Amino acid sequence: MPSNVLLLVLGDPGRSPRMLYHSLSLLNLSHNVTILGYVGTPLIDGLLGVNDVRVEPVYLGWCRFKPFYYGVRLVSLLYQFGKEIMKLEGDVVIVQNPPSFPTLFLGVLCKMRGWEVLIDWHNLGYTMFPEERGWLRWGVRGLEREVGRRFGGFCVSEGMKRFLREEMDVNVEVLHDRPPSHFKPTGLIEKHELFKRLNLSSKFSTNLTSDQTLFTETINGVIKERKGRPRLIMSSTSWTPDEDFSILLKALEEIDGEIGREVLCIVTGKGPEKEYYVNKIKEMDLKEIDIMTVWLEASDYPILVGSADLGVCLHTSTSGIDLPMKVVDMFGGGVPVAAVGFECLDELVVDGKNGRVFKDWNELKGILKELLGKEGEGELERLRKGVGQGLRWEENWDNIALPVINECLEKCKEKKAREEDSISWKEKALMLALGVAITIYQNSYMWGALGFMFWYLLEKFLERSRAARAMLLLLMLLVASAGCWMFWSLERASYELRK
Repeated sequence: MPSNVLLLVLGDPGRSPRMLYHSLSLLNLSHNVTILGYVGTPLIDGLLGVNDVRVEPVYLGWCRFKPFYYGVRLVSLLYQFGKEIMKLEGDVVIVQNPPSFPTLFLGVLCKMRGWEVLIDWHNLGYTMFPEERGWLRWGVRGLEREVGRRFGGFCVSEGMKRFLREEMDVNVEVLHDRPPSHFKPTGLIEKHELFKRLNLSSKFSTNLTSDQTLFTETINGVIKERKGRPRLIMSSTSWTPDEDFSILLKALEEIDGEIGREVLCIVTGKGPEKEYYVNKIKEMDLKEIDIMTVWLEASDYPILVGSADLGVCLHTSTSGIDLPMKVVDMFGGGVPVAAVGFECLDELVVDGKNGRVFKDWNELKGILKELLGKEGEGELERLRKGVGQGLRWEENWDNIALPVINECLEKCKEKKAREEDSISWKEKALMLALGVAITIYQNSYMWGALGFMFWYLLEKFLERSRAARAMLLLLMLLVASAGCWMFWSLERASYELRK
């Protein structure tokens, strides 16, 4: 029997791949899935059957007084999301954390409505606040600890699981990000069609014929890899301060003219710092390297990833214990990755096996120079073989997440069964009214006390038996009727004697 599952994202769900993959897996099991988040990017094609509920957050761009701004924004988000939650019927809610505030409060609201709550820990919310706001970090950490320990859920790394268990007494299952099945190495036909469709206006494309793209060409009706094609670097970024894109720009600038072949760097993504870096790219005078920023359809992104020779990840973790989803996508496409190193990265990128790890632009410069030149073809191929094709999202989700969600659904069914047998508020109100009515009508606290005693027994000892409750209610009505008859008889006898 299908159940109702809500996925709660205080952000744009269309840009949260992990939550989209949760939705897809649940939808494939015929559950009724609702995604609640901000207005923004459309969902992927596979989620057409999802109830997509979006909220337009309140922005006060004119407000310079930050405490007032954040206060109004917090209250408005609680109201907007809370109103939508109250409209929904649900069994289980999966809450994305961070942001922790006010997301976890909304999770508590869902719990108060009788839903089972699971928190999907993508990172630690408190680490996203700067050190100088110590009071805020302390408050958010306390919120994560107190709410997190009451709910189950998932996290993205073994390091995060250890931290949550040891530092916050929060127990969760590790659900590593894995690429879904549509991320795979791209064949020549798909690659040719993609770059025909994109029609990139690179400085390397000026002499191409109608049968050619930057990377492929058609000869006698057969699509082949174009001789002398550029190397393709691919990077996906959110254009935020936690990804220092200047590292890649500086490294590319330093190796320009030293590789001996053309290099095209394609960067995807949206974010607040995009315009700043686009202007910096325009100011760069590169000869053998071209840098392009593109925004792709969701269906084109996996094809581009699988077409790359090398991926570059500039994600630096605020906690040191989360893992970048973009690397997972690149591995799904069979693409080795050069990534900024941090504490838990070795759970994903093994230096020298499936990629390279660097600390600054100078180390990245050496990696790019080694791998993109003609001498680096053998090393690049070795790293590509190291990527392999491991466990996919679908199998991993079935092994880890599905048992946890099924357990929550069973709890929900049991709870609903108990609620069907438990005392409704109408029954309680009726019992209370009977007790009060007997007290008033009989003018006797004894009868009132008897009525309240029956009501107490009804609530405490006979919650699970509708038949017993019905019999007790009937008995209480009989006692009340008998009391009324006795009182009326005594009053009549007294009246006759006085007469």
